[in-house]
Amino acid sequence: MLEGSQLSPAVRAKRTNIESGHYPPSFKLRHAAKDLRLVIEAGAAVDRDLRVSAAARAWLDAAVECGAADMDYSAVVATIMGEEPKS
Repeated sequence: MLEGSQLSPAVRAKRTNIESGHYPPSFKLRHAAKDLRLVIEAGAAVDRDLRVSAAARAWLDAAVECGAADMDYSAVVATIMGEEPKS
């Protein structure tokens, strides 16, 4: 479904990771989580409630807690699917 969206290039680039269940880092999940935290804080500073961003951050934080912090950010998919990400 996402391949037909504006996210198509990122989805295609990460499809192999997701299908194989292995997430070698090209952009570590810990950095994606940090960046999203900064976006949410910037929104809050101008009185904006970024609900979708907050929901995405919750998934990233859950993946970090599952041990995926140093894996590619695409490892968040394993967490969403209820699986344990593998490096």
